[in-house]
Amino acid sequence: MNIIQWRNESDLSEGFILDMENLSAHDLIQFYSRANEHISNFTDAFLMMGLDIHLAEEAARETYTKARTSLNNIIDKYRDMPVNYLPASQSPLQ
Repeated sequence: MNIIQWRNESDLSEGFILDMENLSAHDLIQFYSRANEHISNFTDAFLMMGLDIHLAEEAARETYTKARTSLNNIIDKYRDMPVNYLPASQSPLQ
C-alpha cells in the first residue's frame, strides 16, 4: 500500500498528499492494524522533506491522526448510506 504521493518527485521539499480514497478493504485494515509502521513511514517522508527528527516525528503522528479521522469519515459516509432492498418478486431477472 502506497498512500503517500509526492507533489514533485524531483523536489521532495514540496511535500506530499495522502491518497485515502482508493484504498482496498485489505489496505484499510492494514492502515488501522499497522499504525506504528505508517507513523514511521510518515516520519521518513517528513525527514526526506528536510524536517529535523523531532518535528518529523510530531508531524507524522499528527498526519496519522488526521488520516485516520479522514478514513473514519469515509467509512461513516458509506455505513450511513441507505440500502434499498429489491424484493425477489420484482427482480429484473425473472
